[in-house]
Amino acid sequence: MRVFGYISEQESRHSGSGTPFLPGYNFHERHESGPIFAPADAILDAVAAYDMRSDPLSHAFMTLRELPGKLFPSTKTSREPQPAFGLHTFTPLERGPDTLSYGLTGRFWRTDMGIIPLRDVGEFTAFQQPGVARLVLHFQLVAEGEAWRLRTETFIGCPDKATRLKLLPYWLLIRTASGMIRRRTLSAIRHQLSGR
Repeated sequence: MRVFGYISEQESRHSGSGTPFLPGYNFHERHESGPIFAPADAILDAVAAYDMRSDPLSHAFMTLRELPGKLFPSTKTSREPQPAFGLHTFTPLERGPDTLSYGLTGRFWRTDMGIIPLRDVGEFTAFQQPGVARLVLHFQLVAEGEAWRLRTETFIGCPDKATRLKLLPYWLLIRTASGMIRRRTLSAIRHQLSGR
């Protein structure tokens, strides 16, 4: 049973939705665009090149999220200037003919998000550390007549109960803003490519 995007890991293993980059997941959200009249490659190129901060509302949400880390750094390293958060922060995992996947590893509930940079899909899938969550951001094109719908799914897997309990209040707090950023991203890409 899913409640506000939370799903038990056992149920996630038997659900119709999943990702090959996580053995199971505890948090999930899905959004989908309207029809996009453009070639599949052009849509995926637009996703890869999209700057979420180009949207004023998304930029405001992300700036607000970064503010606690700047005001109250949780570690010595977080006192150093950090690049603005965006898709470039993620680890590229895979690009197929109609899919694009990125990964992110960290302690997302911390003021500085506790991001652990990983170079590639091999490092991401092999990473296992208690207290650290892994997130997969997956884009998929779904055919609809002469058009495509662009679907985005977010999966977060936690390695232990303590991590799930730390992530749960953070997830409930940011889920609305996160969903809005995803929807605005999909809308912007659709408008950019098909003008609709």
